[in-house]
Amino acid sequence: MRSKPVITFALFAYNQERYIEEAIHGAFSQTYSPLEIVLSDDCSPDETFEVMKQMASSYKGPHKIILNRNERNLGLVGHVSKLFNDMSNGEIIVMAAGDDISYPNRVEKIEGIFRNERIMSVSSDFQYIDEKSNLINGKVRNEEGEYNLEKYLKNNFFPILGCTRAYRKKINTFFEPLLAIPNVEDATLTFRGLLLGSLYHETETLVKYRKGIDSLSKDIDISILNNVVKQRRADAIWAKSKKIIDDDTFQKLSKLFQLANKKNEKRKTLEENNSLIFFLKEIYFKKEFVKKDKIMFLKKLIKKKISNG
Repeated sequence: MRSKPVITFALFAYNQERYIEEAIHGAFSQTYSPLEIVLSDDCSPDETFEVMKQMASSYKGPHKIILNRNERNLGLVGHVSKLFNDMSNGEIIVMAAGDDISYPNRVEKIEGIFRNERIMSVSSDFQYIDEKSNLINGKVRNEEGEYNLEKYLKNNFFPILGCTRAYRKKINTFFEPLLAIPNVEDATLTFRGLLLGSLYHETETLVKYRKGIDSLSKDIDISILNNVVKQRRADAIWAKSKKIIDDDTFQKLSKLFQLANKKNEKRKTLEENNSLIFFLKEIYFKKEFVKKDKIMFLKKLIKKKISNG
């Protein structure tokens, strides 16, 4: 009979005292075993760590609890890198933000998918909740199944859905340390997963994702998008040097990186000149922008025009 692997449930938080208790209850409720739960605070100035410490000390369940408070604020990327490299014993790491809530069967469902050794990362559908944890109508869904580098090269789009992501540990340990400059982890770790194997999306809803002012998930500006491309290029160079990808694949990726930078410049121009004509000419009727991008930028354009009178 196949033995079940130890999995790490990594709950990382910063300034989330209002929500951290619910997030920890979600971690403690997981039905999967053997499970280690890392409660890690990035040197919050509020009471986030105090709540973590109190709940860890009173926990009587079957899971192993690891408690951590960083001595100084490492930032999102630094915090996640520490969780991967120094604090996790599992070969699969389920990520959870301190303001989101995981359903009890989340880890159980994910473990079954990771039995396919090609799968490097798993995401799922999720349900929006507001600041008071009330459900918001509508769920975020994606197509179920595998997504690999071949598909990425064809359309340059893949579902990130970072709030629901789980990763194989080697996604981080195989590569050189993450650059600090992107300040996002999911867009880079998922790309590393594509270089090493496949991503998988599960259509069951496994996470409640909070849309609120204290969320770690913020709008990403153009400089961050450019730095994500820089990180992906560095990882592609590393993968080529380790013969994970061949020269032809690397050249195709390089063309996509160039295209991504051009798209980011168009986004920047749109935000600066607030022009509907520019949007229609350079974004709406361009194939390189997916439907989701077009809708997002149209909404931003309308909102900005309304605010400017």
